[in-house]
Amino acid sequence: MGVFIAYTIALLCTTIFVVQKGDRVAKLSIAGIWVGFCSAEWASLSIRSDDDFMMVIASVETLSLLYKIGMVHLSDRRWPIIVAGLHFNVVCSHISFIISPSYLTKTLYAASTVWAVPVLLVITLGVYADNRWDTLSQGRK
Repeated sequence: MGVFIAYTIALLCTTIFVVQKGDRVAKLSIAGIWVGFCSAEWASLSIRSDDDFMMVIASVETLSLLYKIGMVHLSDRRWPIIVAGLHFNVVCSHISFIISPSYLTKTLYAASTVWAVPVLLVITLGVYADNRWDTLSQGRK
């Protein structure tokens, strides 16, 4: 429960920063992360079968990756590519969990969520760098 609360606080703080400082792609990206987060939590709380849980989570993560790839195409910045790359690792880990003949679903799911924190960090630093670059660029004109 502590990890859930810590991640929720980090996501909320990132959301506040992105809403205040981010461009359209950053706001769409953080909205997509919220949808994925809520979907994964719903699955975690309501699905009891390990096999069903892994398939639903893998589906959520794959859809989230496709969404993040869409954000890459909408943006002229570099940070969405890094976010999509980090999320690609999550999808690959879920595929390996499904293929693996024996696994501890909840433990492996928790281990795969370690990629979620760098995603928030990259979004925050990317939006900060974007704003800094835009401010410096406007000063030169």
